[in-house]
Amino acid sequence: MDRLTVEDLRLTYHGGRGAVRAVDGVSFELALGGEALGVIGESGSGKSSLARALMRLLPKSASVTGRMQLGELDLGAMSDERFRVEVRWRRLAMVMQSAMHALNPVLRVGEQLAECWRLDGVGRREALRRSGELLEQVGLGARSAMRYPHELSGGMRQRAMIAMALALEPAVLILDEPTSALDVSIQAQIMNLLKRLRSERGTSMLFITHDLALASDLCDSLGVLYAGQLREIGGADEVLTAPNDPYTRALLASIPRLHGGTRPTFLPGAPPDPRTPSPGCRFQPRCPVAFEPCREHAPALVEVGTGPRARCWLYQPLPERVGPASGESANGSGAGSRPSTPPVPGGVPAPGSGSAASPAAQPLARLEGVSLYYWVRRGLFGNAPVKALEQVDLTLGRGESVAVVGESGSGKSTLGRALLRLGVPLRGRIVFDGQDITALTEAELHGFRRQVQAVFQDPYASLSPYMRVFDLVEEPLQIHGPPSHKARQERVLTALEHVKLQPASEFLELYPHTLSGGQRQRVSIARAMVLEPQLLVADEPVSMIDASSRAEILYLLRELQEGRDLTLLTITHDLASARHFADRIAVMYLGRVVELGPARRVIESPKHPYTRGLLAAVPEPDPANRHQLRSVIEGEPPSALQVPSGCPFHTRCAEAIAGVCDATFPAVTHHGEGHDVACHLYPAGDDGATAEVRGR
Repeated sequence: MDRLTVEDLRLTYHGGRGAVRAVDGVSFELALGGEALGVIGESGSGKSSLARALMRLLPKSASVTGRMQLGELDLGAMSDERFRVEVRWRRLAMVMQSAMHALNPVLRVGEQLAECWRLDGVGRREALRRSGELLEQVGLGARSAMRYPHELSGGMRQRAMIAMALALEPAVLILDEPTSALDVSIQAQIMNLLKRLRSERGTSMLFITHDLALASDLCDSLGVLYAGQLREIGGADEVLTAPNDPYTRALLASIPRLHGGTRPTFLPGAPPDPRTPSPGCRFQPRCPVAFEPCREHAPALVEVGTGPRARCWLYQPLPERVGPASGESANGSGAGSRPSTPPVPGGVPAPGSGSAASPAAQPLARLEGVSLYYWVRRGLFGNAPVKALEQVDLTLGRGESVAVVGESGSGKSTLGRALLRLGVPLRGRIVFDGQDITALTEAELHGFRRQVQAVFQDPYASLSPYMRVFDLVEEPLQIHGPPSHKARQERVLTALEHVKLQPASEFLELYPHTLSGGQRQRVSIARAMVLEPQLLVADEPVSMIDASSRAEILYLLRELQEGRDLTLLTITHDLASARHFADRIAVMYLGRVVELGPARRVIESPKHPYTRGLLAAVPEPDPANRHQLRSVIEGEPPSALQVPSGCPFHTRCAEAIAGVCDATFPAVTHHGEGHDVACHLYPAGDDGATAEVRGR
């Protein structure tokens, strides 16, 4: 059987700061004809470098050794010109990570897709016809060929990128984090599309991601990368249900599960510097089961019975000169003998459920009938409103954690901006700590700004690259804090200690580019918390962070919230994380709150069809999922420029009632324990009980 074979692949980047060995001795096989291999690991593990080495898309400073063979073609021995003509996009194709920036903004989508055939001498009309057909196959209408990239949503752009990669019918499709910037329902649509392509076209796939749950949804086998090396590789069933390597076990333990009883744990620390790899096991500084040989001797990737191969001293003969019970372990436990059973790595114990009082009894902030529109130019002579928020009612209690979930464009971030008073509502009012702040001027908002802070989505863009960590955290104090430099310095050190950047003195002089993504987000949290606010708005705080670091940041936010009686509003599309780290969940669709209630009730007893659709789209680390398509909400959300009449979800709802759902927006009904739903399917409460109906 033809296959893609990689043997002992080593990739090194050479630069002024030293050589970086990004890929170090990686070997695997991928059968052609529809097999899928998932490559999982944290940022910096070498996943994208591996993909770029296969596609020969590396800078001149990179050197590659090892064997890469596709069928009978020796990819490493080919000239660049022959590889470009015979292999790239014809036998091997790649979907890049950021679909939002991968398309040419000044060319129509169909014209960009047609270029694939035009270079082969196909006429323009025929190439455009093929473009339309291929766009239909990936779930986009042929009319999408006439649209520009800015007219497409993120999910539609990703489908267009997949269509471009499939244009010349490659044998292997390399997917580099293809769903990382998409919300959960669009992510599920893309995963269903990839499953269909495997079965219908026989396309083999190398699926690169940091999300084990997502990889399990598609892949037959899984390879776990760490610091450029494969830690574990084997069938998806075995890796997910009986992993051998401690690192794989840590990644699995960090996944938030919708229906699991325990909160995810996190793996402390960070991967090693690739410029100075340790002589022993590269994972041993973070490994809870490391023992004496792990410090000085590098383990091999070995067979472990009938399970996955693993790179760990737990499963192979110990090196010479290592006593059976001598020496101190790498993590300081003093145990030199081989541990009998490898425990699941974990972080700190789960925090308590919180003692936040009822939001109705002790409200801190209230949105009352808030509508907020943005005006955009339409045509030559007029403007049109983008209805970002429409009659939103929401109360936040003191010390409460509330998660706002929904697809992209649902109004989540606008709701956060409204609470921060970064926009003036068209209707309604916002009350904070008993004061109506709706119409206050900027000068009058000075005290309010000190009490309400934000943590933004992208830790790589929200921090100035020209400021040191000390300057970044001190800046809010220069506006609102004490005049004494010494007092400000003490506050900065305290803030860094509270976000677990310890010892804080070692981080003060660092610049953001020297920090990992998780460390940057901790600096952002310290910057927000240095003023000791009453309300913190966290807008997708973990969406751009590795899966292993997400739980760590969420635990940190929850710990700060509970320890300081802080009110926390978290904006996310991750319902699994919201289930474990929020007291209540508010579900938004096209600017309206359609369901609101305690996290447990919303997850276990969802009422609104939209909530049920979001929950069905959440990936779980279950190998059985790859054999079936996930239930998803079909289609894209309508534009906020043209919100449908009645319930805005009725155009995508399989349970919509004709003449009712398309005519009027449903009243909000109460279903016990603070569980509110806006849906025509529930005119009364649970078990036929009379509902409290609050018409809008």
